[in-house]
Amino acid sequence: MIEMTLKLFNTWSKKKEIFKPIKPGKVGYYSCGPTVYSSSHLGHAVTYIRTDMLKQFLKKWKGFAVKHVQNITDFGHMTSDADEGIDKIKKAMERERKTAEEITKFYTEDFHRAMKKLKVEPPDVEPKASENVDAMIETIKKIIENGYAYVKDGTVYFDVSKYKDYGKLSGKNMKEQEEQQRVKDPNKKNPNDFVLWAKHKPGHSHVWNSPWGKGMPGWHIECSAMSRKYLGGDFDIHSGGVDHYFPHHENEIAQNYGAFGTIGANYWVHFGLLSINGEKMSKSKGNFITIDAALKKFSPEEIRMWTFSSHYKSTLDYSEGKLRKAKEKLDKINKFIQRLLEIAEPSERIESDIAKKYHKKFEAAMDDDLNTPQALAVLFDLITEVNKKIENRSLTKKEAADILSLLKKIDSVFKIMNFEKEIVKIPEEVKKLIEEREKARAEKNWEKADEIRDKIREMGYLLEDSEQGVRCKKIKQ
Repeated sequence: MIEMTLKLFNTWSKKKEIFKPIKPGKVGYYSCGPTVYSSSHLGHAVTYIRTDMLKQFLKKWKGFAVKHVQNITDFGHMTSDADEGIDKIKKAMERERKTAEEITKFYTEDFHRAMKKLKVEPPDVEPKASENVDAMIETIKKIIENGYAYVKDGTVYFDVSKYKDYGKLSGKNMKEQEEQQRVKDPNKKNPNDFVLWAKHKPGHSHVWNSPWGKGMPGWHIECSAMSRKYLGGDFDIHSGGVDHYFPHHENEIAQNYGAFGTIGANYWVHFGLLSINGEKMSKSKGNFITIDAALKKFSPEEIRMWTFSSHYKSTLDYSEGKLRKAKEKLDKINKFIQRLLEIAEPSERIESDIAKKYHKKFEAAMDDDLNTPQALAVLFDLITEVNKKIENRSLTKKEAADILSLLKKIDSVFKIMNFEKEIVKIPEEVKKLIEEREKARAEKNWEKADEIRDKIREMGYLLEDSEQGVRCKKIKQ
């Protein structure tokens, strides 16, 4: 029996709620995937690292069997219902002089490569929108049959006046939204109505047959259709960026209700965006850094560490200085692991009091709406306490082993640590000096021992004395 202690902030209810899955021990999870028309940027990396963190915590710490579905949008939805909307894949075709299939295949593979480098586990199911248009058409049919949509001149519109909770997720004032509409569509009954199926027009990158004529699915219908198709009905968690509040997830919920009488997911989880110089990082603004460019300066582990330094709901601001700070913290963690590896005996358990204490603290932080900054604070408290025990030679081999086991469990979620034991090649000259120093220490000639230690440091090596003996490390430049 899994104890229900995890709380998630549910955007639908606007409060933290204890997570209770529909089926005991199992989690159905749908996350919005990429539109594959160009290389993914660091903002996407942050979103999918957070997606991975949530999934791994559910699996590795809470013991759930998670079925994760994440779509690939491989055809060009218009960026709005109006005629001035941009088909991004069509634009990429013109830019690169390639077919739609060539564009989407190349950037899907590019996305997969980037995720692998960032240690983001692939979803269990990754449906392509282009291969699920039939499911979208069937969903639209249900919405029409249930009286939530209407057809006008080959285009199908969702009638928002029929859904009383429209606007609840985003908190948007629908009257204000009407006034902000730049282009009025004369075929709409209400200005906030949105397209479920768009009549074919020149400029669309794809076209399909439908009961309403040739055209293409609207911007939002794919997630309603594919989440239900691959998760088998209502499911537990739906995640995406806060930029999906409106209109994407607002409209998705309306579609779900119109077709199936429910909002689809029980928990709507939204990740904060990545900003650069105070502005959202985005392809359309051109202020983005590709994942590959970021990985030339920082390791995947450093990028993940930096991501977890901020709560998932918060805006994360990009600067190289902040990433360097994350690197320094990560170096401290890995240095600590090396100290433990020198002491520990083989073990896969978490039995000693100190390991159990910090296991409980880490889980409590993560149970509180995945509070990764607090979880990292717990980790550094552990390092501080254990380092003191190492210095005063009171840490047992069993404790060291148990703490390593705990760190490995933490890392099953964070994926930032290095457990490979460092092998240092020590020059013969340094080895001789170490022997001389040990002799001086045995004779209690502390002055000479310190002089030798300083000389060894000048040669680029650091000595650390412990209960197990002296340890020699190469100083990183």
